[in-house]
Amino acid sequence: MNLGEGFNLVVNSKSRTFLLGCGFFIFGIFLSSILISQRQILLVVGYCLILFLLFLLSWLGDSLKTCLVILFLLLSAVGFLRGVWSMPKIGADHVATLVGKKISVTGEVTDVQTGVEGVSYVVKPDSYRGNVLVQAALYPRYVYGDKLKISCQFYFPDEGGYARYLSVRNIFAYCGFARLEKINEGGGNFFGKILFSWRELLNSRINSLWPEPRASLMAGILYGERGSMPQSLKDSFSNSGLSHIVAVSGYNTSIIALVVMAIFIFIGCWRQQAFWLSSISLIFFTFFTGATASVVRAAVMSIFVMLGSYWGRPAKILNSLLLAAALMLCINPSIFFDVGFQLSFIATIGVSYVGPLLVSYFIGDRELSGGKKLVSDLLFTTLGALVVTLPLTIFYFGKIPVLAILANILVVGFIPGIMLLGFLALFFSFFLFPLGFLIAFAADLGLRYIILVSRLCATGSVAFSLPFIIIILIYLLIFFWFYRLSIYVKKSEN
Repeated sequence: MNLGEGFNLVVNSKSRTFLLGCGFFIFGIFLSSILISQRQILLVVGYCLILFLLFLLSWLGDSLKTCLVILFLLLSAVGFLRGVWSMPKIGADHVATLVGKKISVTGEVTDVQTGVEGVSYVVKPDSYRGNVLVQAALYPRYVYGDKLKISCQFYFPDEGGYARYLSVRNIFAYCGFARLEKINEGGGNFFGKILFSWRELLNSRINSLWPEPRASLMAGILYGERGSMPQSLKDSFSNSGLSHIVAVSGYNTSIIALVVMAIFIFIGCWRQQAFWLSSISLIFFTFFTGATASVVRAAVMSIFVMLGSYWGRPAKILNSLLLAAALMLCINPSIFFDVGFQLSFIATIGVSYVGPLLVSYFIGDRELSGGKKLVSDLLFTTLGALVVTLPLTIFYFGKIPVLAILANILVVGFIPGIMLLGFLALFFSFFLFPLGFLIAFAADLGLRYIILVSRLCATGSVAFSLPFIIIILIYLLIFFWFYRLSIYVKKSEN
């Protein structure tokens, strides 16, 4: 197939046209991170206006191919401008100006993360744009909405993964173990207070149902709370390739969502009814677990995965995922550089698209049942997710978890059940604690098993790093290979 034939396929397919449109918009947001001079921005604005004029002329002239090319370029320009517009404007009133100064500022607590040795507070300083991350001792404890006086030396980490992690969260100054003084309390908005109080209650209830480190592991699996997890356990998950299970992502919630949807269909619901009931269940789960940013993003992604499954075609699943990513990036372009978002998005593609493609290629038309079908689905779904996430994992963490495939095959199949048991244990513990504790005991067996597998498979990690350009080339090869594989599967089915 040459380039012309490939473009004809795009022109004649609404699905492929939509897919490329979302892709060009996302690519434009990526470009905004590397082309940020004032002159370049003005050139893109002019380029965008010219493209829009050409698009109108092509549309009036009924030149479909030219119209699509211009539309794709226009979408990339719009993505670029949206990315540029979202970038922080550093000025005298921005918190970045605090870096390097030893000063006292006042501000309001907007988020709290409790760790093993201390507490991290996200503070919005008065009269400044942006947020400050403040680390303090475990006690005295402050809560959402408290007004604090912060006295310390402010700084910000050099460019790197942690700097990107902070900037995505609108944090541009860091203060380690500051001297804090509470001025007053009762600030914040009503909705934020409810969510914070609920999260604190959930953390307390989890600690009453499970001992450490299983309590931290359950909190990580359910809603991404990893602050109190011992560093040794974090290292075990990283070295065994299981870090994704303790960071709520589209990977975890997509599996849960599809399982719940399958259950509703199994008990007699129509596919449309199952989709809406599963979506409502996922929304309830999101708010029940505190509606943190990572949970909300994962839930949105999972609803779009179910939407693709509802439509019943793998191409629709891929389209729905790209639409979800494009919408989230349009709202907040900075999450493009969030490692969790990147891994979540790519892993979800592996689960919902690559996994079924591998099943179709290796199994074909053969009907599997019982244990064979379960093993097949688990093996190829896990393999699909690992293939697409491994290059990014190597790039960010500088290591190859050699036993990752084995660890994931042994663990991933139990995650939906453990998440469900953990959710039910928490839910019933508020009404009938003995029943919640009994369910928690069953989940505890699974948590022990996960910790054991992670520690046994952590010994196979090898330090290894690749430059970014090589990662891009690897993903291009992976895309080309799976594209050719999808064509082969379609021909085989016909």
